Amino acid sequence: MNKFSLCFLLLALTLCLPAEEAQLLFHCSFDEGDLTSFTCQPGDVLKPRLKGEPAKVALVEGVHGKALELKEGCKVKYVPGKPDALLGLTPPFTIALWMKKTAEAPKHDIFLATISDQKEQGGFELFWHWKRAMFRWGKNDNENLISPAGLLYLNKWHHIAVTHDGKTIIMYVDAIAVAQKEDNGTFKPLPQAKYKKYRATIGHYPTNFNAYQHVGMLDDIYVFSKALNAEEITRLAAAQPHREQSEIK
Repeated sequence: MNKFSLCFLLLALTLCLPAEEAQLLFHCSFDEGDLTSFTCQPGDVLKPRLKGEPAKVALVEGVHGKALELKEGCKVKYVPGKPDALLGLTPPFTIALWMKKTAEAPKHDIFLATISDQKEQGGFELFWHWKRAMFRWGKNDNENLISPAGLLYLNKWHHIAVTHDGKTIIMYVDAIAVAQKEDNGTFKPLPQAKYKKYRATIGHYPTNFNAYQHVGMLDDIYVFSKALNAEEITRLAAAQPHREQSEIK
């Protein structure tokens, strides 16, 4: 799928559905900008925190154009310039991204998170958990959704998506629905008091701790204010990843 096709998909989602349902809350393709600042939609930027490790961050060939690579031992965190859309996320929504993990450790490998396991419950985390994808939205064990074993592999691009229609949370791996759970109203946005302290974070744990770093690549991160259906998820995941990875100069 080329850039024109991706733009057409976004336009189709916007035109074919009511505006309030089809709103694009966040999209970063890593194609516009560099490692110091990526242009995101709509009207946002993605910037690093804890700068100073340029050798451990790179732009590589991704599924669509460029992808962000975070190398082992990297402490850099990427945060949106306008975090409210993610920090205040409420159903319905869809989170979708491409990821490629290149090292087994650590156990919790964060793709996108607003923090969910503190005293004031709220927010979410989407991460790798021992070769499974896991979506967590609270402290309790019953407030998480995890993919079956045997679906995710190291050194391979996978498309991960989570949808929430207000009642049911569904996880898709490579456009196949692999797990679902009834929410019963437990999903909550991050409390307003924590907005300034904990930003939404891509590729790392949202706090000041150096923990749960993603080791590998991330590409085409989407957040919609609509629970996309199976056909729409399939269109998002239709592109074939590049066979070879090479650093973009």
